[in-house]
Amino acid sequence: MDELKGLETWNLKGRIAVRTPDESGSGSLHWAQRRDEYDLRVIAPFSGGVYELSGTAGTVSLRSPDNSLLQAGDAESLLYEAAGWRLPVSEMVFWIRGIPAPSLQVDRLLLDGENRVSELSQGGWSIRYKRYTGVGGVSMPARLDLENGEVRVRLSVREWNLDR
Repeated sequence: MDELKGLETWNLKGRIAVRTPDESGSGSLHWAQRRDEYDLRVIAPFSGGVYELSGTAGTVSLRSPDNSLLQAGDAESLLYEAAGWRLPVSEMVFWIRGIPAPSLQVDRLLLDGENRVSELSQGGWSIRYKRYTGVGGVSMPARLDLENGEVRVRLSVREWNLDR
């Protein structure tokens, strides 16, 4: 896990599916992380939209398919304003790498036979790691499911690029 904590610059390509009590949707996901800066792009083919979420320390912006721009101090409140549901982007930057978020208490942590996280509960979210893949000698999550009782998120990573 220490090696995963040290990964501060990486990008991935994959798929994301989100289900809430009122709606559901899916799309392609492109996530580029450079230390404390990130760019997430979700391409939703059926709604014909591209959502771009960019963040630095203290400023987050969201560009929606109609090209409107929203800004806030954090991604969670911005997504709530735009979509009506909360997604813990600040913690997901850790969870997507298969490690607990240091800002939250760990309520549950299970490891698999290779000492990788298989289940994690933090901040009211349950994260289940379904599959890992080898990337340059490092085992990275390839499929994970997140759930908090109202929102379900499925992430499937098809390509990791690590800058070590």
